[in-house]
Amino acid sequence: VKEDDDSEEGKPSSAPCWILDGKYRLHLNIFCSTATPHLGVSGHTWVRIPRTAEIGVAHALGQSGKDLFRLNDLLHTMATSPTFLKPLGAFRKRIAYANCYGTDFAVPPGTAAFLSENSTYPHKFADDFIMDENGMVIAALHTPTSEGGLNEELEEHSDELHEMSASLDKLGWKKVFVDIRKEMPSVELPMSLRSLRQSSEPKGGDSGSNHSSRSESSIGSAEENIQDFQALKKQKVVSSRDLASAVTTPEDNRVALPLGHNMIVAFSRSRLSTFLNKGGRPVVDALAKELVADIFSWDGTTVEASPFTTDVDTATSKTPNSEGIPNLLPTPTNASSLKQ
Repeated sequence: VKEDDDSEEGKPSSAPCWILDGKYRLHLNIFCSTATPHLGVSGHTWVRIPRTAEIGVAHALGQSGKDLFRLNDLLHTMATSPTFLKPLGAFRKRIAYANCYGTDFAVPPGTAAFLSENSTYPHKFADDFIMDENGMVIAALHTPTSEGGLNEELEEHSDELHEMSASLDKLGWKKVFVDIRKEMPSVELPMSLRSLRQSSEPKGGDSGSNHSSRSESSIGSAEENIQDFQALKKQKVVSSRDLASAVTTPEDNRVALPLGHNMIVAFSRSRLSTFLNKGGRPVVDALAKELVADIFSWDGTTVEASPFTTDVDTATSKTPNSEGIPNLLPTPTNASSLKQ
């Protein structure tokens, strides 16, 4: 990795890059994941299942199942060890796309956006994110880069998922949340199943007790659910735990067929898959436009600063929180007091 080689314009480059064959400069520009289980799927299954059932499913799926259900330390190591975090942190930008509201059977938003119900790590709503033509991209948020960097030891966290979430957040990310329900068939739940659906929504706790049900939930319309999320936006900066609560199971009476995992990338391998997943094309188009515009607008010499601006810093408390960074949540308002 080179940091001070001359650029093609004869100017020194301050951004890390790889020199290939002594003449090709490869910049680690943008890392983007779409519906990726950064925290694994233990505690993040579409329908809540006990840990004993997770272990059985994991063994049935072989080595990949053991990795995803965190029967070993692979994902924990990848999310917390400098061996993996340093290369990831070398990218100029990191972007994570997540499906909201129970539309992704394989990868719910809690693991796709590595959110934790125990984390106060701040997330700032972006004002200039690229909206797709169908309005399915509902929000984009930024996490600040921790000043401590990757060399300092991780502090104590309430559980393993909290540690993994905070460790990844410290790198600085843009998290994009997608509501793809309008492209999916849905059915209304009978009254007897509504409370079961709410209690099945996992929270980001430890692998042995991470299946707590959501509290203070209410049944409302889809419009009310969107209004709650809009209310969250008005706070500008929110915590990981409040965001996790806002983008999980919708509070309406309907359940959509959870086909979002392939639809978010408009997966197309056959005529059938092309037809089923065509609804995600606007999301992919918006992502492609953003990537191309971002790469071509970069001058090749600067490393992007944190999107957290001074106006947010001056309006919020500087007291370090449990993740070891200044508390950027607005002090007059408690984000957790929002309607869940």
